[in-house]
Amino acid sequence: MSTHLHISSHSARERGIVLVLTLLVITIAALIGTTVLVASQAELGTTQRVTERTRSRALAWSGVQAAMAELSQQREELLDGFEPNLTPEAVVFELGDGFQGVFRLVEIGPEGELAVSENAKLDLNVTSEDVLAKIEAIGPSFASEIVKHRDSSPFVSTHDLLNVKGVSYDTFAGDAVGGSSFDAMMDVPVASFGSSDFGDLGGSLPLAQLVTVFSFDPNIQAGIGRRSSDTRGDLRLNLNQEWTEELGREAEKRFGPDGANAVKAIMESDRELKTMADVARLLIDLGNMGEGLSPDDWRGALDAVTTTSDWFLPGRVDINHAPKEVLAALPGLDADKAEQIASMRERLDEDTLQSPYWLIEHDIITVEEIPQLIDHITTRSMQWRIRVEAGIKRATEPGEEATDEFGMLLNDLDDLSQRVVYEAVIDVGSQQPRVAYLRDVTQLDLATSWANLVGYGTDGLEFDRESGFDQDLHDGMGDAGNGADSGTELETDNSRSADVNNDRSSSDTNGSDRSAANSSERRSDSGNNRSNMEADEPAEGSSSTGSRGADSGDNRIGRWTTHAPKVKDSGGSQ
Repeated sequence: MSTHLHISSHSARERGIVLVLTLLVITIAALIGTTVLVASQAELGTTQRVTERTRSRALAWSGVQAAMAELSQQREELLDGFEPNLTPEAVVFELGDGFQGVFRLVEIGPEGELAVSENAKLDLNVTSEDVLAKIEAIGPSFASEIVKHRDSSPFVSTHDLLNVKGVSYDTFAGDAVGGSSFDAMMDVPVASFGSSDFGDLGGSLPLAQLVTVFSFDPNIQAGIGRRSSDTRGDLRLNLNQEWTEELGREAEKRFGPDGANAVKAIMESDRELKTMADVARLLIDLGNMGEGLSPDDWRGALDAVTTTSDWFLPGRVDINHAPKEVLAALPGLDADKAEQIASMRERLDEDTLQSPYWLIEHDIITVEEIPQLIDHITTRSMQWRIRVEAGIKRATEPGEEATDEFGMLLNDLDDLSQRVVYEAVIDVGSQQPRVAYLRDVTQLDLATSWANLVGYGTDGLEFDRESGFDQDLHDGMGDAGNGADSGTELETDNSRSADVNNDRSSSDTNGSDRSAANSSERRSDSGNNRSNMEADEPAEGSSSTGSRGADSGDNRIGRWTTHAPKVKDSGGSQ
């Protein structure tokens, strides 16, 4: 009996141990399964977020490409001084259940413009110290620091100003940040980029609205004057060179036989014609002789001639688009004349605005004042800055609240889920358009809002380029990227890649500006770039029009191009 009980007790203990071990194994297996499931779900969530981010970036890049295509199609009108007309929003694809992949242009100008002219600003790399000092937000001391900086390291983006001693982000951008749901949530009183409230900088726009590094006026004729149909799109006639028979033929095409003989006599004389100011003084002297020069003579001459072999003229300010702060800083102008220009240009027709001579015709400046101004101005804009936001949007009926894919309500400031925002400068100075600058600014409003929230002012928030606000642009660009260059340079369907003088500094991979060329390097390579241009395609006009010379070539910065500013092929060769 006792033996039987002992055996039963032993068996029970064994069964208990087996049961405990079984439960332990099941528990461990469940924990492992749960861990694997959680890890798989986390990985799936990460993969989904990366996919969504990549999709939104592709949408934003499509918006940049669409704007570039439209600007390229409108290039002839832009050369005549017109403003671009861009599509504000487009649906790229449908996801079902009423959700759409969209991109749209964000209001970026002080009056709600969808594109702002870079030619309406002062170029940091070429504008004189005296002119910069006249900008209220800069002043003499800061202007001196800017010149010192560019002498040692030319600016490749306006954000480089934040590395110059004495400037803060508040001075640079004012209170302007992109509106977002964060601002609404935190109830931070900040203005959107489309607002006309750019902060109080002594009544002036912030520096971001007044300066640029992407101002390059193509050195070609608009076709003003009696022979305009024959010379529109030709490179201008360079008077700062030796007279040749080929030059004579080009002069005759523009001015007729008598005019060509007069040009020859002037060029073979001892008179120096090194700048357009010299040309203006020559025209004044000619006007004081005999019957003088008519307004048409002035307009035709200013359009037809140049004194440089460069294909592009950097830093020329578009007087038909520049804000009053920029106009007042130009040589020979002041606040009163800037006010007159801003008022008068709204009432003039496009033909009159094509030539800077309208400043004389309408008594804003005298003919004797034009020499000090002429080398600083133009009447057209060929580089335009845009801001594109993209994401997923639910098509709603009037009065219906917008929600994201998960049913969460979206406020009016941010009706896009998976939102990505790109800022770009598109350059159509040559017939081959390019994205000269590209930056992801999706989180810029968040960073600036935090700065405003904690009370940073002009003396408190210094911008560190090494920890910039933007994101790496390479991920998600697919074939649009250029290898492992972290989005510094982008290849597009309608523009060639040219690995010349790219700025591949480590700061670019940490979120700095996506400007691609160091202007200090480009100067030494101008001859090689010219050879590439000659091999690729002929420039407009013949070689005697002024594109031949040791310093000729594409002198722009940003994403490089190897093409002259061609409008038409007039039968000549570069």
